[in-house]
Amino acid sequence: MSISPGTSSCRASCCRTCPRPTGSVLPIYAVDDLDDVVTTLAARGWTVEAQGFGTPEGPAAVLRDPSGTEIALLRVDRPTAMEAAFASADNTHAVR
Repeated sequence: MSISPGTSSCRASCCRTCPRPTGSVLPIYAVDDLDDVVTTLAARGWTVEAQGFGTPEGPAAVLRDPSGTEIALLRVDRPTAMEAAFASADNTHAVR
């Protein structure tokens, strides 16, 4: 099951409209095959909270286990994306 970010039923951590509670932590695990891991965890009772969104490094998903613990999974397609962005002189948001 996938819930679209920004909808009234969305509780996904990736949404600007429904941010994580203050002081919370979302562990992010890098995986080689995002779709396979999401499918495997969903078959074991995990709920797919968000899927199909991207990060600078690659596609990601957020899942919740039956006890309510959330994790994010990330397939790293562009391992140097963050370093390149921060190294760019054009990036006015980089902290130097």
